[in-house]
Amino acid sequence: MAGWCFTGVESIRSECLDYYTLSCNSQARISLFKNPEGSHMESCRPKLPLAARPLIGALDAERVGSLFKSLAHPTRLRLLHSLIRVDELSVGELADETGMTVQAVSNQLQRLAEVGVVGKRRDGLQVMYRVIDPCVPVLLERGWCHIDEYALDLSPVNSPKSV
Repeated sequence: MAGWCFTGVESIRSECLDYYTLSCNSQARISLFKNPEGSHMESCRPKLPLAARPLIGALDAERVGSLFKSLAHPTRLRLLHSLIRVDELSVGELADETGMTVQAVSNQLQRLAEVGVVGKRRDGLQVMYRVIDPCVPVLLERGWCHIDEYALDLSPVNSPKSV
């Protein structure tokens, strides 16, 4: 079983939410993210559990949807995973890691930067990229855990044909 996250499928929903809340409220999580100067940046301020929050408003739903839309691209997910694994990479290093062209990587990083997911700093002639949103690794981890636990295959081959 690839899913290390849960012991039983019946408790998956509450454990996912509990894990998210714990991750976002954990002081250990904060230490994983640093700003370009190397000092710790504040991340994931303590939040109420999702079920205890008031219903999401239209504006916040639009903003969350926009973030998910930006993340809902296989290439961007691979780039983010590469950055999470190594902490910081140049465009060329990301291209080598993912087997993509430098131009394609640069275009995708620009989209991720526009929504505040990645940041960059100059190191001589190179531009180094890193994940600056501490919730993104949690989202990627939860998404991956979800497909592992439910053994979902959402590839286009298995999706229903539109009529």
